[in-house]
Amino acid sequence: MLHLHNIEKNYGEKKVLDRVNLHIAPREKAGLIGVNGSGKTTLLKIISGHIEPEKGQVVFSTSVCVSYLSQEVTVSPGNSLHEEMKRALPDMMQMERRLRFLENEMAACSDNPEIMEHLINEYSSLHEKFDQNSGHDLSWKIDRVIQGLGFSPEDRERNVSEFSGGWQMRIELAKLLLQEKDILLLDEPTNHLDLNAVEWLEDYLKTYPGAVIIVSHDRYFLNRVTSRTIHLERGRIKTYPGDYDFFVKRKELEREQQQHAFNLQEVKLVKDRRFIERFRAKNTLATRVKSREKMLEKMDKVKAPEKELKSINLSFDSDGKQMTTVYMFKDLQKNFPGKTVPLSGEIEIPGGERIAVVGENGCGKTTLFRILSGVDRSYDGKLKVHRNAKIKFYMQNQAEQLNEENTALQEMEAAAPSGTPTVVLRTILGSFLFRGDDVFKKVSVLSGGEKSRLAIARMVVSSSNILLMDEPTNHLDFQSRESLADALNQYEGTVMIVSHDRYFIDQVCSRVIEIENGQLIDYPGNFTYYRQKKKFKNGLIIQGVPVKKKKKKGKLPAYVPSQKEKISKHIGKIEETIAEYEARIEKKEYEMEKPENMANEKKIQRMVGEYANLKSKLEESMNQWEEMHEMLENE
Repeated sequence: MLHLHNIEKNYGEKKVLDRVNLHIAPREKAGLIGVNGSGKTTLLKIISGHIEPEKGQVVFSTSVCVSYLSQEVTVSPGNSLHEEMKRALPDMMQMERRLRFLENEMAACSDNPEIMEHLINEYSSLHEKFDQNSGHDLSWKIDRVIQGLGFSPEDRERNVSEFSGGWQMRIELAKLLLQEKDILLLDEPTNHLDLNAVEWLEDYLKTYPGAVIIVSHDRYFLNRVTSRTIHLERGRIKTYPGDYDFFVKRKELEREQQQHAFNLQEVKLVKDRRFIERFRAKNTLATRVKSREKMLEKMDKVKAPEKELKSINLSFDSDGKQMTTVYMFKDLQKNFPGKTVPLSGEIEIPGGERIAVVGENGCGKTTLFRILSGVDRSYDGKLKVHRNAKIKFYMQNQAEQLNEENTALQEMEAAAPSGTPTVVLRTILGSFLFRGDDVFKKVSVLSGGEKSRLAIARMVVSSSNILLMDEPTNHLDFQSRESLADALNQYEGTVMIVSHDRYFIDQVCSRVIEIENGQLIDYPGNFTYYRQKKKFKNGLIIQGVPVKKKKKKGKLPAYVPSQKEKISKHIGKIEETIAEYEARIEKKEYEMEKPENMANEKKIQRMVGEYANLKSKLEESMNQWEEMHEMLENE
């Protein structure tokens, strides 16, 4: 379907893509990963035809159509949301208009058999084509996609210009999904989505009829959608037949094997060189010395594993003041022109807690953080903040608040306490990968990831004991997200986070506060615990667990196991199923790693599909196991 042959691309003296070769099969779901600046977006733009490579070829199979989700908005002001969705399907709209025209013509020419026959033939042919393309289901398909991405039924007739930038990016994504092109290229599709929309998109993409290549730093998202990982590093790519977790495991194994081979080689080289030096002058051993020298010259040297590309070295400074209770608030409410955001409920935040605040976009997460940070003091309700609170607030659009004309160093000087030595600021910038002359770069030339790192760097200039972070992981790569999670786990103060990165929340947070229909609902656990509680709360029924029946009177009943016993027995069966799937997955991974299988493209594609199916079934069984334990605890 898609073949890249020796693609090369340079920006100035920097080689971004170096002899890249890649094949994408029909319906394949692949994750494209690499550190920020490694060339992922460049590669997508080359595939989509937005930019040309310096060398190499992009070859498609006949009649392949490609769609690309960039970070640019192309909505047409004046259109309603529904009209904008239709605009993404011009061929279907043209067919529909032609059908309406033909219907009017047939009504007007009913007394002319010759013209009528011609109109009927064209109408029948066009109507059949319209049906084949699901034309009559078009409104249903549009509603399914826009509601899945979080738009309400009332939004259908709203003008697209009324939506914020983040919602307009959702509109761009919805249009691409509706087009159902042969190859779909997605560059950070989850950045502007809430958790519900992310989970809907995962399910949609898993059954998408075309191939999908996704650039994302959302680990859960890649694991649920992709069955192949394309790793771009130092201009070259290497593919792995599995999801992101498979890639991490395989990559670490490769490094260990390469390091082991390199160590063995070094021992042999030292031994051979010592032999050559020791016996070079001895005529009786001259032949053997020459032989060793030739062997060393012809030896295929094993290179030492390349060092991991650098990630940020992050550390938040806590002021060390211990606070028993940081916040107490009750029934907060914020009034906007024409809209009220209620935050009903009573919440206490002890010092040192790690809390994730979740909920649909627009439910009030950012509003709550603006109130708790003191940025917004115009609200109703009760809020008590500890007198020793030192709050740092990372806003969702924090990077956009930077002064475009300032250098990175000037931004740090503006945020730091007066008199902070320049050497201290440069040291902090260095830990965020702004080294050497990078500190003198203007904000206007920084990438999205660099701006995000600079915005976080400004937060660590002075000490704090409360961190409020609204979507801090946007534009951060995997390594930087890991570093941020580590730093937050070592931080002694209180942390509250809004994030749609479920893996990040699970790493950091041990409590979840959900905002649902204006209510604050508390869940004492990480994100995985919260999701399981939600499923149980929403009345999820687990198959295989019988309900207790009333005993019949007048007859001594046979022994009936208790509900707990039945649930425990069912848990045992699920555990056997989990063990079976884990064994089959391990066996499949072993088979996929065999060189003869890796070399057989058709075979490896089939095995990757089987592997993804096993992973999906294992995840389903694990969810059932957790749900059953929830039921057991509630008996």
